[in-house]
Amino acid sequence: MRLYIVRHGETKWNRERRLQGSTDVELNDKGIALAKSTGKALAEVPFRRAFSSPLKRAVVTAKLILGERQTPLILDERLKEISFGNWEGRCIDPARKELPDSFEKFFRDPEHYVPDAAGETIPDFCGRTGDFLEQLLAEEGESEENFLIVVHGAVTRALMQNLLGGPMADFWRGNVPPNCAVNIIDITDGRATLVAKDVTYGE
Repeated sequence: MRLYIVRHGETKWNRERRLQGSTDVELNDKGIALAKSTGKALAEVPFRRAFSSPLKRAVVTAKLILGERQTPLILDERLKEISFGNWEGRCIDPARKELPDSFEKFFRDPEHYVPDAAGETIPDFCGRTGDFLEQLLAEEGESEENFLIVVHGAVTRALMQNLLGGPMADFWRGNVPPNCAVNIIDITDGRATLVAKDVTYGE
């Protein structure tokens, strides 16, 4: 099976560098254009099934990528972005000082990241995204077809962490995936191989 894991298009909060997490922020005009460009680039890829986070920015991106295809789109709560609790909506720019210094570990040292009291830990987050993958592989693991998964920046990396392994210190794999970045992973005989990382199509 081949997984196309796509981050949603840009939102106003992405542009303002605000933590979105589980907050349901819509795509902006650029985000819509990015999703359409991605859909055009993937137009010849036949998807057996498509999955999306239930948050609007992911759902709309998924629908724009699928276009006129009749591929079933399944919304799954386990694919929601990591929750930042009371930190959501705050700017991540260190100069603004809207977040505690401890937040820096989310990007620089995720293994030791301590969330807001109302937020979600990295292990819990990887657990629920791993549950999604476990179910998908149980249902479709023998398939040789393509599957679309439209999610969020941290969810993209959590899915990759679950599939590809490696130390938690390398959770981000060098960077946060850009908006509408496409990561392609092949799974054969239970083994995952990264085929393409963070490919983007147009503006």
